[in-house]
Amino acid sequence: MVERAVGIDWGGTVLFLVWLVLPPVYVVVIGRHYARKCQESTEAAIRVRDELHEIQDHLGEFEEVLSAHLRKLNARGSGPDNHGRTPRS
Repeated sequence: MVERAVGIDWGGTVLFLVWLVLPPVYVVVIGRHYARKCQESTEAAIRVRDELHEIQDHLGEFEEVLSAHLRKLNARGSGPDNHGRTPRS
């Protein structure tokens, strides 16, 4: 016959349950921390990318204005193609 256990080692049982539950909890907490850090880094990178696109757009507009201005100067003969000299008439 099987004898019944008279005394249960509650301390050992609790330690076993903590040992069993603690690693998954630890993994979840650490995983959430890293997921949050990755999300923050991604959002920062997206903001920087958007700012760079804005700057690139503004530079494109500036380049168009500058090119038009240089064409106008060169047509008059006083642009950088003519080393800033006015043409002789």
